Amino acid sequence: MSDNYRLSLDSLLPIEIIYQILHYAGIENLVQLLPTPACAYHECFFIQNNPNIKRAIDNLIVASNITFNNRLVQCSLIHIYLRTRSYLQKHNLRFLPSKQSTLQLLSYCQSQNISIIITISYYVSTFSDLWDFIELLKSQHQTDSLIRYNLELEIIPGFLYNFNLNYVFDQIADSIGPLVETIMVYNYSGSFIFKNENFPYLKNLWFEDSNIKFNSNLPSTIKLLHLYPNRFGWNNNEPIIIKHQLPYQLEKLNIGNCTIKNQATINNLDNLSSITLYMVKDSSTNSSGQYIKQLVTNNLVNKKLNSLKVDFIWDSQRNLLHLPQLLLPNNDNDSDNERKFTCEKSMKNLQTLSVTNYIPTGVSNWKNLTSLKISRINNPQIFENCGKFPDSLQNLKLPNNNIKDLSVIDRLIDPTNVANTRLKYLSFSDNPIDWNLYIPNFTRFTRLKYFKLSNTQIGKNFHKLNYPDSVEELSLEVNQISSIEGIKFPKNLKNLGIGSNWIKKIYRPHLPYTIETIHLTENKLTQVDLSCNNQGQKLLIEILYLNFNPLSNFKQIKLPKHLKILNMDNCKFKSISNIEFCSSLVELSFNGCELFRFENVSWSEEEREEEEEEEENDRSQLSSPGLKYLNLSQNELTHLNARFPSTLQVLNLSMNKLSNLTGPLASTLQDLDQLQVLNLSSNQFQKFQIHFNSTNLKVLDLSFNSLKSINLTFPKNTITKLQTLNLCSNKLTFVNDIMIGHNKNLTQHENLIEIDLTNNKIKSINNNDNGGILQLSHFPQSLKCFFIGHAGQQDRFGYDMAKNVIIDKDSNNGLCKTKRIDIP
Repeated sequence: MSDNYRLSLDSLLPIEIIYQILHYAGIENLVQLLPTPACAYHECFFIQNNPNIKRAIDNLIVASNITFNNRLVQCSLIHIYLRTRSYLQKHNLRFLPSKQSTLQLLSYCQSQNISIIITISYYVSTFSDLWDFIELLKSQHQTDSLIRYNLELEIIPGFLYNFNLNYVFDQIADSIGPLVETIMVYNYSGSFIFKNENFPYLKNLWFEDSNIKFNSNLPSTIKLLHLYPNRFGWNNNEPIIIKHQLPYQLEKLNIGNCTIKNQATINNLDNLSSITLYMVKDSSTNSSGQYIKQLVTNNLVNKKLNSLKVDFIWDSQRNLLHLPQLLLPNNDNDSDNERKFTCEKSMKNLQTLSVTNYIPTGVSNWKNLTSLKISRINNPQIFENCGKFPDSLQNLKLPNNNIKDLSVIDRLIDPTNVANTRLKYLSFSDNPIDWNLYIPNFTRFTRLKYFKLSNTQIGKNFHKLNYPDSVEELSLEVNQISSIEGIKFPKNLKNLGIGSNWIKKIYRPHLPYTIETIHLTENKLTQVDLSCNNQGQKLLIEILYLNFNPLSNFKQIKLPKHLKILNMDNCKFKSISNIEFCSSLVELSFNGCELFRFENVSWSEEEREEEEEEEENDRSQLSSPGLKYLNLSQNELTHLNARFPSTLQVLNLSMNKLSNLTGPLASTLQDLDQLQVLNLSSNQFQKFQIHFNSTNLKVLDLSFNSLKSINLTFPKNTITKLQTLNLCSNKLTFVNDIMIGHNKNLTQHENLIEIDLTNNKIKSINNNDNGGILQLSHFPQSLKCFFIGHAGQQDRFGYDMAKNVIIDKDSNNGLCKTKRIDIP
């Protein structure tokens, strides 16, 4: 379509109809109509000549929940991201397809003064991911813009780079500091000191499994504060120290693994509506939990508090404080007793309550209560003291309470009020339930959508359970279930978790054909037929996990034809040969299967039937043509005789027994013109010589081989996108720029930011002599990290550290000075 072509619908249709058409298309597919950052607005004739379309696009931009998320290349990460709750409403997210389209949209919004909030979310598994995140945000320089930013950084556990998070956010603050509304960080184990002045209008601060310290009071603009340095315990981080005032505009406070110091003071938090405290030690004045008592009681008294979650609270003497103790007065005078009475009365106004080792009484009178969680009750009989649950209750979670007889709980849910039951979420997980004693009539919960029965000893009683057809997500993990034959699942079921059981065979189960996700991880499966259900309807499953099963013969597996994600890690396949995978797959993983052969596989082009095309085309976020991600790591492959779709972007062949590039492997790699990440680490290569036909490769990992020589070639007279080259733990005695494809045939690696040559046989650097001498000046000036040799230190986990020898005139070596020397 020509840029100056005017569409007839621009003048023929009302703006409202045009908007609906464009809304259906999605803003992520319309960005290509906008001018590029290098193109002035007046040069974009399509937008200029179609004013009503422009107006509709502008309105759609404002109304859309837009994000750029680098997880898109691996759809399982997107799936996890969407299921992980945070400050952000994710049900209507629109994912921009690339970094370039993001820059295009931001440039357009800046030029047209369009007000939007965009979420930039990065999953950081390589140094290039981290650098991309910084460069994308540094490129803006728009302190007077109407654009606002949510910034999310999730670092993969075990990240090798010892990087400086302060440097990251200092760089970002220089460009867009006043425009940042949210900072979210997961899994940072270094030291980080938050600087108020960098982000003066910050609204949400979220640090989980990450270190953070404060030198002064937080910005008064913060409305959500979420601090959990050791939520999952991966990094063994230091506890958060709270010794300053909390922001007076604070609306939600979530803190865990936290110590409150004497300097901390309680100020008026008139807007605080939600408090979540988990594993908090109160070492404030009088050593009796005074700070937390004031925090809870003050906000109960002002009647703004509607959500209270308190689990594992200690005073300075390590005495465990339960909720009633937090409401007790410190003195036995009239005013304190009156305050206690007011607090207990105000508890009835709560909408959400979560407590440990405590059962509230008289909850039947709590007319506003919609969510209740009680855990770690040793004697479940005392639940009877609770009184009947109120009709308003929508979420009931009773995990880990030693419940054996469900009749005790069922009596608390009024059986006579069937029509008015509002339960949408019900969890009995991690209870030693005796299903022979009593089985509730779950079908009466006609609005139930989420039902968790994991680890409840269902076993042979599985066939006795019935579920309401309204259930969309059913959790049955760890239950000694041996078969699902004859089990009728809910008609609206979308997500079934039935992993860690004893199921040996699945043959066309009684599932609704519209089911989307099934997790069958860690069963005893040897045969699977999920091509259709018991009525012969083709199952529309998109996500299927069959990992950690003794599956060994792929001929015994019949898969649905609409799969997008298939995970078969740690099964028992020796060979995958002459198999046709469905063309809808975007992610496929056979990690750790001891495969000797992966050959003659094909990707079918089967057309969808008419009725299937009508099925919920808006499952858009996981929809993509062609395979993007393939993981064949930790196998026994000595060669690879397979062709892959040209759409493949990530190929992981690490920890195999590949030793040369002759034959099909080289041609396979050369044909993948969209390949961005190639991992061949921990193989048996002694030399590596290849010509890449594309410049799209960003990450090449050849670490932990036996390389003595390397010769990379890229298309002539080009600038490649190569960012990371990992050659550590090989037998190289010499490496120069020509050998890695730089300054060869007029090809430049101007985007290269990291080379790792640690644990090779290179003698020294920065010298003109020959014989094992490496000359840094010949390598790309873009390099930020050149790891060679040991730093002479270990990290706090005991790993030796590699030294970054780059001398960066712009002081960018402040980002990353050392890197953990990994062990294969």
